[in-house]
Amino acid sequence: MPRQTSSTLLLALIFLAPAQKLHAEPIEPGKASPQFEKPPRLDRLGDPLPKNALARIGTSRFFQPGGASCLAFSHDGKLLASGGRNGLVYIWNAETGKELSCFGESDKTICSLAFSRDGKSIAAEDDCLPLRIRIHEVATGKVIHYLNVEGPALRILGFSEDLATLITGGAGCVRSWDTATGTLRHELEFDDSNLHPLSLALSPDQKSIAYVRKGKGIAIADVVTGRIQDQVKGPTTGIRYLAFSPDGKTLATAGSGGAIWDLHGKGEPWSIGDTSFCAESLQFSSDGKLLVSVESGQTRLWRVSTGQEFRSWQVRTSREARTAALSPNGQVLACAGSSRLTMWDLDPVTERTLNGTVEDDMRSLAISGDGNLLAISGAKCVHLWDLQRDKELRRIRLEQQRFNATPTFCSNGKTLLWHDGADVYRADAATGANSRHFEANQPIGRVASTARGNFALLAGERGSFQIWEIGKDTPLVTLDDADENLCATAFSPDGKLLVAGSYARHDAGNPARLWDVATGKIVHHLESHTGSVEAVAFSPDGTIIATAGADRTVCLWDAHRGKSIGGLLAHRAAVLAVCFSPDSKTVASADVDGDVRLWDVASGHQRAEFAGHRTLVRSLVFSPDGRRLISGSDDGTCLIWDLSQRMSDKGFKPIELSAAEWAKQWEALADTDGAKLHEAIWELIAAKQTVDRVAARLQPCRSLTDREVAALVAQLDSEEFAVRREAMAKLAQNIDSASSALRRIFEGEVSSLEVRRRLENLLDGEGTLSPELLPAWHAIEILEQIGTPEARKVLETLAGGTEKARITSEAKAALKRLEKKHAP
Repeated sequence: MPRQTSSTLLLALIFLAPAQKLHAEPIEPGKASPQFEKPPRLDRLGDPLPKNALARIGTSRFFQPGGASCLAFSHDGKLLASGGRNGLVYIWNAETGKELSCFGESDKTICSLAFSRDGKSIAAEDDCLPLRIRIHEVATGKVIHYLNVEGPALRILGFSEDLATLITGGAGCVRSWDTATGTLRHELEFDDSNLHPLSLALSPDQKSIAYVRKGKGIAIADVVTGRIQDQVKGPTTGIRYLAFSPDGKTLATAGSGGAIWDLHGKGEPWSIGDTSFCAESLQFSSDGKLLVSVESGQTRLWRVSTGQEFRSWQVRTSREARTAALSPNGQVLACAGSSRLTMWDLDPVTERTLNGTVEDDMRSLAISGDGNLLAISGAKCVHLWDLQRDKELRRIRLEQQRFNATPTFCSNGKTLLWHDGADVYRADAATGANSRHFEANQPIGRVASTARGNFALLAGERGSFQIWEIGKDTPLVTLDDADENLCATAFSPDGKLLVAGSYARHDAGNPARLWDVATGKIVHHLESHTGSVEAVAFSPDGTIIATAGADRTVCLWDAHRGKSIGGLLAHRAAVLAVCFSPDSKTVASADVDGDVRLWDVASGHQRAEFAGHRTLVRSLVFSPDGRRLISGSDDGTCLIWDLSQRMSDKGFKPIELSAAEWAKQWEALADTDGAKLHEAIWELIAAKQTVDRVAARLQPCRSLTDREVAALVAQLDSEEFAVRREAMAKLAQNIDSASSALRRIFEGEVSSLEVRRRLENLLDGEGTLSPELLPAWHAIEILEQIGTPEARKVLETLAGGTEKARITSEAKAALKRLEKKHAP
């Protein structure tokens, strides 16, 4: 039974309040270790969560990054091995899907695998030249022997019953290897010019091989001497795959059509499938009565006695599924091809699932306004997940499988919109009742709910794009200069602007573009990326645009001027997802390696990094309170991250800071080290003294007289650092009212070069945030997170400052967000 208690209790708390740091404090040398260590947090299936993750939706069990190319069960059926396209071998608990170990050395595809009879060793063939076999210890992954094999890929790989011999075969050559020493015992080359180089099969007792002799039928030969023991005649044209039945009396073949051969009756083989039948995998059930074939993702069951198909199904994970393995008892079929292995019970045919989890891709995410519901767009369903109770509420099946069927919650927070590629649907989040809301009859690129209404972006003929108001009969506008290369798109919160990224053509970067929704005219080209723009997002206040690209960068733009603000924010891999925090002060991004990063919008510094996904992350969404971030990955999981890095099951516990400790954290609000900034923000949020001390430090911005400006400029030349710093902070905070006087002073006589430099910095940074202003800027973020009546009173005081001052407008915006948050 899955372990649900701790996970469910935690999720009921995490969307109410954060808590203490997850990591234990380091033990100083000479001090005794604590008696008890805090156990790692577990998900609902009992798997450990990565650092700073609060919960996991879905599971990474049976997930293999890059996809699986071959499968093998241990002889007791308890273990399943899969070989990856990344050169790694994964060992799974066949019943639970839990990964037990992973090992490998090269980056070449694993082509075949075979367990020893005792399950302690496994042989792996990788796709490299010259061909090489590795024999590993299953328990440790340690390589016992390397076997260098000449020639192309193998068709035979198996251990003898006594474990002493490993048999390999391919392209007219079968070899027997000593498993104790790794040396070659026997080599058998077929002196037959008619031998088909690909068609070989090893008998269940590993004593004989079957191979195709062009025009001469199928021969059964001794694996050591090569002496032909038996031969059956029949058509062999196009045969590429062979498989023995468990008793060795029947042989199945596939190629240009399939057939079942009675090796003792000597009658004509009977056909399975039609002439197009060309399975990539053939296996008999343990009783020899059923034959399983896999072909281009299609799995079929055949009755051996008649050659008739009686059941078929498409492997859910991918059309590219190419291999399968039957458990030794013949009751379970493992299928592979894409990154997710699937397990099927054969009587009756039913896909195995893990109770209480979402087993689907996590392609796109949307969260309700109250933070209680998460909509997850998968391959075939939109899943509604209750975040408080940690359970799936319902699944809404998509009429068509569509990669970018992005869900969105309407402004009322109760209605969900999504599309299946051709039509827009709406559903009541509480009841799940849904209906077709808008019949587009054209491919849909984006559905959005904005303050102005609900919109759909439709792709028309010859790459044209139109914006429709959902429910209306005619389009609002056709976009100028839009083409089929548009990919990532986002509407501004007020619905007046649309930003879109493009796929790069001929290795040249294409700019993101910004359209006026009312006219369809381009208002700005956002030119910075050197490759495809994979993701775009508007900040909730509509002032900033984030673009992310294949060039591994994130760029921030002034939404009104179309100008880049700050530098490029760099990842180690292509960036696929980007989103803003509710207060627009933090931007999150994620890349193809699965790394998630937080950036400070004001300074451009990286605030935090979260690692835990096993492959690329396609979607990100903040919780409405800004304390959690949810990432959706192709590894089949969503991870809920604690941005405070101090959560516990008991909530967000207040802390006491001395005056010196508090002052140190306040200074860190202007630090160029983003990690220190991030820690300082959450330390000050937790500190009991913060509201009173911020109220004492910050005063509302006001208009400075020319005399006051001159006095502060004079203090910039003071010999005391604290005086210079205080004067610079006051000028920066009131730059909107002081700029004219500062410019006159700058153009006249200045007392020193240092003062001139400081004035130049102030005037050049007009309209942007100077380092001196950062503590006040982040203090508003801190007060909003605290959210108490006392904190709101301080915000109200700051909101009464000079109308045009940045701090004034930010304090007003924070109050509006708090008012909306606490509205009934």
